[in-house]
Amino acid sequence: MNTRNLLGMVLVGMLLAACNKPSSSVSAENIESAASQAQQTKLQTLTDDTQRIAVTVPDGFIALPANESGGDNITLLAQNAADDVTLYVTRAGALKTTPAQYFTRLGEVVKQQAAYREIKVGAATENRMNYQFAYGEDGENTHESCMAVIDENNLYSVCAYSNTQPFETLAKYLKDVRIVK
Repeated sequence: MNTRNLLGMVLVGMLLAACNKPSSSVSAENIESAASQAQQTKLQTLTDDTQRIAVTVPDGFIALPANESGGDNITLLAQNAADDVTLYVTRAGALKTTPAQYFTRLGEVVKQQAAYREIKVGAATENRMNYQFAYGEDGENTHESCMAVIDENNLYSVCAYSNTQPFETLAKYLKDVRIVK
């Protein structure tokens, strides 16, 4: 048998095998799963009132009126009620030291808070540092994951908190924080 005939037979065999494959059925469960995955990939970008910090998060957040609270200027407040996650951005003012000194001090202050548990402070880069902690009383436990960001000479904190979501989930909401130029 020559090579040409052999290749022809292999090709015909492949075509027959492809034609004889059982058809795949599409069930309601498959459709729901695909729709759920598609919904999970929808994203929205939230930008704070200063137009300097943008956070891209899964769709479903509703912006709430930002206001001043405790001396920190809240420049973005948004909530995803379905996922029980609240996201906020505060502008803490001008940087009065070097970024390295600021991040070191911030880490120390977070670790010294008596009301905080499960504290974790990440390594700082030249303009960012992640940190997380839990707090609450009487069985209530709130998890909060934050990122301190320095934009030029301005300090921002971007945080996500929840009474039901673990730190790993909250960290995903802070995965895409950008300084808008």
